[in-house]
Amino acid sequence: MKNKTATTKKTPDLQRYKLSVEEDSFWEMEVEVDLNHPELPKALEEMVMFWTRGEERLEFAGGDYLKAFLGQLAEWSYRCVVGRNYGLNGLLDYYADLEGYCPMDGSYGIKILQVEGSCQTGQCEKIAA
Repeated sequence: MKNKTATTKKTPDLQRYKLSVEEDSFWEMEVEVDLNHPELPKALEEMVMFWTRGEERLEFAGGDYLKAFLGQLAEWSYRCVVGRNYGLNGLLDYYADLEGYCPMDGSYGIKILQVEGSCQTGQCEKIAA
């Protein structure tokens, strides 16, 4: 899984990312991350390390929990959208109830903004507002 980060930002504290997967060049999602949210560091660490291959993901991401998590989120979300036909609300409900994840509604600093179709696997790119 390759992660890519561009340099554009919304604000210093709120970052937006486009996530995509290599398996499908027509799928992508957009996520907003509040880097100053008090719950974010602990939530990222728990979500990465709870699942199998957490240490491997973290090592691949150079020790960056956010980068490791974004790749993981892209993979899981893609499977839900394609395999279960989830849209945005379906994904939000799914993560709200999934053991090992926090809600993706912004309450822990991570918010899924949209899910649609067009990009490449596990890449993440910061985007402007």
